Amino acid sequence: MADDGAPDLFPGEFLCMNLMCDGDVALVFPNNDIRSIGLQITDYRLRFLLAAPLAHMSPISIPLMWIETLERSKEGPKGVECMFIQTKGVFNFTVMFKKAEHFNKLYNMITALIPRILSAAFAFNFKGPNKDSAAKKQEMDDGWALFNVEAELERQLSGLLQYHPELEGRTLFRLEELNDTSDGEKSKGVLVSYPLKVIVPEVIPREILINAGAYRSRGRIPAVSWIHPRTGALIARGSQPMPGLRWQRSHADEKLCTSFVFQNYTTAPAANRVPAGPSNPPPLVEGVKKTAPPAAPPSLSMAPPPLAGPSSSSIKPASPPTAKKSLNSYPGTRPGALQFVDARRQVVATANMSMGGGYEDTKNYSGARLSFLCMENIHVVNDAFQKLRKVISSYNNLSTAQPGAKGGNSGFMAKLDASDWLLHIQRIVWGAVRLMECLENGDSVVTHCTDGWDRTSQVVAMTMLLLDPYFRTCEGFMRLITKEWIQFGHRFNLRHGVSVTGEPEKADWDEAEVADKKASVSELDEPVSGSSHSPNKKEKEPKGSLDQRSPIFLQWCDAIFQVVRQFPTAFEFTPHMIEYILDASYSCKYGTFLCNNEVERLRFDLKNKTWSLWTDLKLLVQAERDSGSPVSGGKPLVNGAYKPTSVPLRPSHNSKHIVLWESYYLRYDLESAHIAPSDFYGNRHMHEMLRKLQAQVAMYRQQLGIDSNEPSSPTSSSTSPPSPTQQQTASTTTTTEKPKEENEKETTQQEERKKESEEKTEPPQQPNNTNKDEQQQEGKKEEAKDEAKPEPAQQSPEEPAVDGGEHM
Repeated sequence: MADDGAPDLFPGEFLCMNLMCDGDVALVFPNNDIRSIGLQITDYRLRFLLAAPLAHMSPISIPLMWIETLERSKEGPKGVECMFIQTKGVFNFTVMFKKAEHFNKLYNMITALIPRILSAAFAFNFKGPNKDSAAKKQEMDDGWALFNVEAELERQLSGLLQYHPELEGRTLFRLEELNDTSDGEKSKGVLVSYPLKVIVPEVIPREILINAGAYRSRGRIPAVSWIHPRTGALIARGSQPMPGLRWQRSHADEKLCTSFVFQNYTTAPAANRVPAGPSNPPPLVEGVKKTAPPAAPPSLSMAPPPLAGPSSSSIKPASPPTAKKSLNSYPGTRPGALQFVDARRQVVATANMSMGGGYEDTKNYSGARLSFLCMENIHVVNDAFQKLRKVISSYNNLSTAQPGAKGGNSGFMAKLDASDWLLHIQRIVWGAVRLMECLENGDSVVTHCTDGWDRTSQVVAMTMLLLDPYFRTCEGFMRLITKEWIQFGHRFNLRHGVSVTGEPEKADWDEAEVADKKASVSELDEPVSGSSHSPNKKEKEPKGSLDQRSPIFLQWCDAIFQVVRQFPTAFEFTPHMIEYILDASYSCKYGTFLCNNEVERLRFDLKNKTWSLWTDLKLLVQAERDSGSPVSGGKPLVNGAYKPTSVPLRPSHNSKHIVLWESYYLRYDLESAHIAPSDFYGNRHMHEMLRKLQAQVAMYRQQLGIDSNEPSSPTSSSTSPPSPTQQQTASTTTTTEKPKEENEKETTQQEERKKESEEKTEPPQQPNNTNKDEQQQEGKKEEAKDEAKPEPAQQSPEEPAVDGGEHM
């Protein structure tokens, strides 16, 4: 049995109960394997202590904030109490008790310890590993200061200047503060769900930004996220516009969006802006909404674009805008267009017009085009996730029945496909590839969903990962999550079911009301049959933040895993690091993922009161880099096979390449022990040795005068060297019949090659009148020459390259 003393506790964690039951408590694993355990519960987690620890599985700890439901299970042997624990992920656990008193004791303890409000989370008690106060403060600051928007803007602009040095010295972008954090309240025209500073074009004054915010849902104006260094195109993210049924417009929003096109944000410095005129109306400072004559919306008869297929692409290069002309021309860059990419389906975006929302009318934005990615809202995604849970749970018990027979365990893939979970993952990858193609073609992109903090975060962050090699490093990946998820206001507390105040949170008008309360809109949104949000069901509306829970961040992490799987050497981090970050987002051990926006984080003073995940993760990554192996025998976080590449990644979004994330979803499945993924990422020393051998081979090839791009360099004097098949046949015949003669010829040939190398003479040309006998003799000599040469290392055409881009 495991040691019944106090467990290894985190600084600030204290033991509440240590229950060693001597076989009275057992844990039921997914394959119906029952193991005797002991229980330890702290103010942070529940630990299962196995009597016989499993070599392939880490000790099982369940953070209390990770528990979604805790209930008495009716399934189990007679006279045995069963506790069913469902986490907010796919994991669930069944604990069996022979004594009811043990069941009641554990149930009451867990119920009392689970925090009900944010301020009671363990993150406010966790003190970090360093006991020295000065060093601890420095480590805390290092984690919270990991991302700096000024440094990120400078990094992106330096890449742009490498391709366009003529822009040196010009101020193209600036940082604008739009959050008034003095009292934590929203001021006029100022938003609270954005970063404290956002990147905007220098040519756009502050008053236009404020007026444009009044035209966007939640005031979330399109803000610059990433600039393509070669094409100058950029990706800006925001929320839906507010045209409503009357198709209102905003000149401020139009001016802001058209400034994102490359030639527009480089046209003139701020001091030389184009004066107002009939073709360039002044911004409406007093109010941005201008009622236009009623007009019919764009046609809705076209079917939503399918998920794949180049012939169905609706994002196509548009004609360059004619309202303004660039003062400069850049080699390799064409005047770009403006692409509005709405992450929703068109019928859903149109339905939102009845509540004041909608989408852009492209005729008001010079040269712009509009397309839809058909990504579903949080309720549809959550419904698919619940189905995924049921599929995995229903196949947990190992069946001895014949596959295909009643009670057999066949049909898993069909049910997995029916859950639509992989379909949603597929759409994220597909949408990111389409955005990447726009930027590569020189078209700037303004993308949004409804409020711009769920689907927008998914597709923008994925696009940046595909295009920018820096975000494929460990530190770059941490900064990407901080920038596009945390600072841009993804509502982690609501999506993960953590209440900030303990009071029920108000539902989002755009998704909860449109998808649930409005039958007509909900029918357009087509919720999956059986969903609790179906308008055909008259059931009590959920209270609190339950109706806002959705695994949006988990879904994105799954999509990242799919890309890492397809390009195993292009990322410095491993799938295990993705799992580590995902677990931390639910555990509430760190302050990194607490709260819904930056203003809330300032109000709770998280920087000074909680520890950052990035502090610990950076230390683990650096320790693994130094030692070349995972810390404390854990799973590798750093990819030993990492080979940096600046080439944009183009992952396949074909359904045959989108797979179940087994290492995460089947983490506690004992049946998966023997089919665990190979230690491809962790064998750092093996990969380093392989690279050294490859370097030695390249050196030897260079010394022998062999072209590194060719597997062999024939020096035949004949006009047409023998084919590989003929060469192999001749080599086999010579080796079999004349081994002694071959050795003599080899010595002679080496001397001849040495003389040829010294004299640097060109190989003689075969005369046209060579007779048949002379050709045969020359052929034999050539065979001997080929045999005398050291055979270079060859790469099979079917062997995958070491670089990223090949499927594992």
